[in-house]
Amino acid sequence: MKWSFGIVSVILTIIFSYMAIQNNKMAREITAREFGLKQIKNQPKEVKIKDSFDQDWKKSQKEFSKEWNNFGK
Repeated sequence: MKWSFGIVSVILTIIFSYMAIQNNKMAREITAREFGLKQIKNQPKEVKIKDSFDQDWKKSQKEFSKEWNNFGK
């Protein structure tokens, strides 16, 4: 009884580990496709994503500063 439970748990661990690895591969592919990133196999690399929100935020800050400076004149 002890051995059969141990064997079953080892087999289940291997199956779930394999499923997790495959899920990770699919997630990487989808992320790379959605954000237009280049995939380099087996070389993790930091990738900076240009965020349009940051660019829009900076523009709106500049416009607000101009309007604020001209408010009392």
